[in-house]
Amino acid sequence: MEKIDLCKVAMDNLLFLNKTDDFITNKYKLNHLSFESSDDETFDTIYSLKELEYPVYFTVNQLLNEIHTSYDYLIRGYNRKDILSMLDGVVEMLYQYYVDCEEKNISFEALLDDIDDKVFVTQGYYKYGICHWIPTKFSEYLNWFCMRSIHISKDIVNDYLEDMYSPGRYDDSDDSDDSAHTDDVNESTDVVHESTDVDSKKVDSKKVDSKKVDSKKVD
Repeated sequence: MEKIDLCKVAMDNLLFLNKTDDFITNKYKLNHLSFESSDDETFDTIYSLKELEYPVYFTVNQLLNEIHTSYDYLIRGYNRKDILSMLDGVVEMLYQYYVDCEEKNISFEALLDDIDDKVFVTQGYYKYGICHWIPTKFSEYLNWFCMRSIHISKDIVNDYLEDMYSPGRYDDSDDSDDSAHTDDVNESTDVVHESTDVDSKKVDSKKVDSKKVDSKKVD
């Protein structure tokens, strides 16, 4: 299966939408992700706003993703500033198209608001640079710290509640440890006593032998 270059498809869509006239006059056809237009063809299909949602959403988000992740200075022959300028123009054109359209679609309207916000924020990154990046990063780290604090607090509260509802769960483990330690001490004490008894018996036997020797000397 031939691999589709999504970046190329999105860039071709942007160039088509940027022309404006062919889109407004419906001189195109939709082929899943792409807008296709040709001077040699006649187009009599008018697509609904619902049918336009997916290719428009794909085009904008794919190019914004390329802007954020590509290491190349040029993306399909265009720099980031040019692509963002075209995206901004396309969003304005789509807003005007929706206003002039007799059909109203809340989903399509929400889509336009979403891509407008994304293009605006991305333009801010590349227009204001570090001045826009610093507060955003600070906000991200602050959010991470707050979420981490919430998780730690939940763990502490859960441990407290478990201890409150099962107050003996730690004592039982301590008692079992103490019992095992006591058994070990008792066993060691018994061993010491046994060895002491054996030694005392040896001493007594030696005393008896010495007495026998002394009695023989007397005789």
